[in-house]
Amino acid sequence: GWLHQFVEWHEDLTDNRQFMDSVKLDLFHDVVYVFTPKGVVKELPKGSTPIDFAFAIHTEVGDHCVGAKVDGKIVPLKYQLASGDTVEILTSPTQSPHKDWLKFVRTSRAKTKIKHWIKLEEQKRSIEIGRRLLESEFRRQGMAPARMFKSAELLEVARQSGFDSTDELAAAVGFGRVATSQVIDKLTVPASGAQAQAPTQERPAARKAVGGKSDGTGVQVKGSRDLLMQLSRCCHPVPGDRILGYITRGRGLTIHAVDCPNLEALDYDKERLVEVEWDAATPSTHSVKMSIVAVDKTGVLANVSSAIAECHANISRAEIATREDQKAVLDFVVEVSDTHHLEQVLKAVERVDGVITARRMRAWQERS
Repeated sequence: GWLHQFVEWHEDLTDNRQFMDSVKLDLFHDVVYVFTPKGVVKELPKGSTPIDFAFAIHTEVGDHCVGAKVDGKIVPLKYQLASGDTVEILTSPTQSPHKDWLKFVRTSRAKTKIKHWIKLEEQKRSIEIGRRLLESEFRRQGMAPARMFKSAELLEVARQSGFDSTDELAAAVGFGRVATSQVIDKLTVPASGAQAQAPTQERPAARKAVGGKSDGTGVQVKGSRDLLMQLSRCCHPVPGDRILGYITRGRGLTIHAVDCPNLEALDYDKERLVEVEWDAATPSTHSVKMSIVAVDKTGVLANVSSAIAECHANISRAEIATREDQKAVLDFVVEVSDTHHLEQVLKAVERVDGVITARRMRAWQERS
């Protein structure tokens, strides 16, 4: 066939470029033929990249690919291979597939392998997150987490929920498919009179757990502790804002302000929404963006900066632009402790001579 003839032609010509010039490339307009450093030919769809080539060699090569050389020169991983290229894959044992690779790989093999790796990693992280959520809920209910995770009762709950193991159940909790309250409810269904009386007491109202701060966010899940959490970059909530957590697959809880449009878009998957609250016992500072419109005149910037400093707030970033109408727009990122502190800063800035307006800015409100 064509591939056999292709290899025979290559054996007769030692230079790959000379070899390709001797072949009518329009016969192979949907595919490219590239070579390993040892001269082994690989057929790939047109538009394939070094990542596609790496997975065509072996799954391990693809999984650990960190770079590639084409004809001896380093090329980006999204480089599109051409017929006649000699490709050398560079690997590292610490490398693993990236979700971004899916944006440019062409072969179904590469896509399948990358998705499989990502799924396994998400599963691992979701098991960890789910176990932490369950552990916190067990403690809250007066149950010993170590005993519960090994118990026949939890395994039975997992099987009743359609899972083969407690790890699968934990992963479902981490993914947000199963709520911890559902697990507790099934564990505390009375099997015989007083046996379940203590666990089946009405669960305490959501409350603040001491020392529940995680990752410097100053936020905690109500009644829980030691959870993976991060503040959303789209709304940058600060203490005083009403907040809600959303379980992101494999990444823990992302904390949004309740009026964040992105949170509204996620509202359809209510099982992933988690009640959270600010940890008043753990003081922390938070970044907030302020946008100030002022008259474009000498001294306004200095006076605004002084007003912010007098409120004991630090400026971490500043951008200044002038408009055609003789106005200046000052965008600051300021570190504040809470919404009350932010309001103090805004009022102080508004009192500065020449300032027209001062307001908090969210990502969805920013000028295009």
